[in-house]
Amino acid sequence: MCKHPLSGSGGTGPMRAVAVAFLLASVSAWAAPEELEGQRPGRDSGIEATPDLFERPTEISPRSGPPGTVVTVRGIHLPAITPVNIAFGGTRSGFEGLAFILTSREGVVEEHLEVPEWADRERIHRFIIFDAYFDPISMTELFHVTDEDGLVLRDVEVTEAGSTCAVVAGADQDAYYLLGETGDFSVGDQMTVEGRVVDSGDCGEGSHLEIHSVNNRR
Repeated sequence: MCKHPLSGSGGTGPMRAVAVAFLLASVSAWAAPEELEGQRPGRDSGIEATPDLFERPTEISPRSGPPGTVVTVRGIHLPAITPVNIAFGGTRSGFEGLAFILTSREGVVEEHLEVPEWADRERIHRFIIFDAYFDPISMTELFHVTDEDGLVLRDVEVTEAGSTCAVVAGADQDAYYLLGETGDFSVGDQMTVEGRVVDSGDCGEGSHLEIHSVNNRR
């Protein structure tokens, strides 16, 4: 596997420039309540992506873990026998190129890649495939960086209140069903939640965040 020399935390050049442009297109600070209204958990949560990026599905396994976790990244429907870069990164934390390889005759690529040590459990992350011109052509669903106990940390705002299935939106526009004691939460409440992300639950389709602890509620 060939490591790309550029990263989201340093260096210059095409990979860095495109990563920063893509980053800026995806980031928003704390949104106003009216901007968060209607935001729902789902595969597109956390990024304003064009449909083309999801027409070439890239799967990851596992979908969560601490820095150092080895993740299998498999993309399909890519251009055949074409050099591509696989990068890892997230909003407000930069991107790092992890592999530069050729796709197969069938337009498939599969690599086993390690989550960088700089990855932060307070941010959302994805693996993204860039073409030879450093344009993003495919991305994965969210990879949830955790601590060693499998917990993430999210600054969230309640967008839908309920006794069992509140919906919260993160600072990176990621959204979750919040599981736990949510009966006294109100729309607009902001807090820091430490919890475990699960892919399914009783509240609906999309990621669920099981509450471990709540801090800095305001």
